[in-house]
Amino acid sequence: MENYENQHTAEDVEVEVSDLRHPDTPVAAPRWSPSGFLGSALSPRQRLARAAGIVCTLLLAALVITLTLRAALGASSTHVSAPWWIRVPTDSPSLAGGTGATPNLGGMACLRDAAWSPDSQFFAFAGTSESGCPFDHYAPNLVNIYRSGSGNVIRQIHPDSAIFAALHIPVPSPVTPPSQPGTPFPTGVALWYNALLWSPDGQQIAVTFALSLNRDSAPAATGVALLNLGDGSTRVLVAPTSPTMFTGAYNTWDLLTGTVTVGPRSTATPPPFSNLPLAQSYTWDATGALVPGPQLPRAATAPPTVASGPVGNPAGDAIFTPWQPDVLQIADTTPDGKPLTTAIATFNAFFSAWSPDGRYLIDGLTLGGRLQLPSQPAPSHTDLLKLQLDTTPLLPLRDAGLQQALTNLIAPITTSPVHTQNSFAQLAWRPDGRVLAITDNQDNGYILYDCQTGRRLLTAPNTNTALLNSGGFAGPRWSPDGKWLILPPFGALVSIPPLAV
Repeated sequence: MENYENQHTAEDVEVEVSDLRHPDTPVAAPRWSPSGFLGSALSPRQRLARAAGIVCTLLLAALVITLTLRAALGASSTHVSAPWWIRVPTDSPSLAGGTGATPNLGGMACLRDAAWSPDSQFFAFAGTSESGCPFDHYAPNLVNIYRSGSGNVIRQIHPDSAIFAALHIPVPSPVTPPSQPGTPFPTGVALWYNALLWSPDGQQIAVTFALSLNRDSAPAATGVALLNLGDGSTRVLVAPTSPTMFTGAYNTWDLLTGTVTVGPRSTATPPPFSNLPLAQSYTWDATGALVPGPQLPRAATAPPTVASGPVGNPAGDAIFTPWQPDVLQIADTTPDGKPLTTAIATFNAFFSAWSPDGRYLIDGLTLGGRLQLPSQPAPSHTDLLKLQLDTTPLLPLRDAGLQQALTNLIAPITTSPVHTQNSFAQLAWRPDGRVLAITDNQDNGYILYDCQTGRRLLTAPNTNTALLNSGGFAGPRWSPDGKWLILPPFGALVSIPPLAV
């Protein structure tokens, strides 16, 4: 792993395509499949003639592209393939005081997710070259790999070309933003990344993705791109969407057989919702299914704080808890702007998981519920109905750190004469479960809480608000050894000093 930055050239690209079909999917070929392009209603001779024409057209286009690239890049080889990684300048500055580094974004304007290698020696960002992380039009996606303690990009990966090759779709050109504010982008193919994971053995990075054929349609395909850091190959598994996908269900990918199964849909909508039973912990069985442990305590009134402990990592640990990096949202008004009788907090964890043996990858897991302070009056049933939270379970406050963080977030809302409608914070527990990191939407930097006592351990201001545009969804990410903290909203890597906990 220490030689990531010294391995492979552009010619090392290999793409293995598994074009999958879910059992519930109709047999009619999607528009992006080979048979969809050739036309299933044509006679064999007509289909052969059309195929020959398409092949000739593609060969001619490939020849033109190859000659153009050779002229532009001065390539001496007649074989030109999409670059799997490139080097970028390593000139990023360090943060004042030597407490961390400001990652060189290498052309990334919006970050979707972040992940750590299992040995804490490297971390990766996945994002887009366009601010706002668009879903309604195409913007090139990229993955940056960094070495811990440095803001330098040691490898940059462009998986889009392999994904579009698996989908039999030409790589779209980036869309030029409309000149008039408020004008919608032109309709067309859109590809976006959902989650970024590092394999349990440290040898692969996985990017889950979805694709839509135009701005107004539901996603047509979903999949996972596996980037092999050892031999430089890219393997793409892709499946047409089924009626149950994108309705709160999760996908379980068998990376050995190249098949996908769709899990149960969520228990409630809108968020917060859960497509897993709310349990104190989860383990893996031999078939790649998650097995819930004892039920998470729930009650009609604010439950007591539960004991703290390791939270577990869904990407590689044999057991993990529901307390994963999440969004804590607080509402004090109804959707039509009327004030609530009391602020209502919800917990929403969205994450993906990778089995310890490396065989199964689950994308789109969600866990959520309401949180309530012991001293806080219970919301009325009418208010819960207005927010569509009347069936949402009340969760226990995991620890004193979460209780104190929630107290500090709710206090300004309850004392302010102006109703702000809602606010949110992103939080993550250190792997050992003893420290809670939280950032909020008021640009107040980040705060570390002692989970046993609720004591504030560290407060740091946000000094890097301009590095990453809003639109990314990744919250704080602790390194497995607990010594580093990624703050994606601020584009910062922070070295955490020893804490007395």
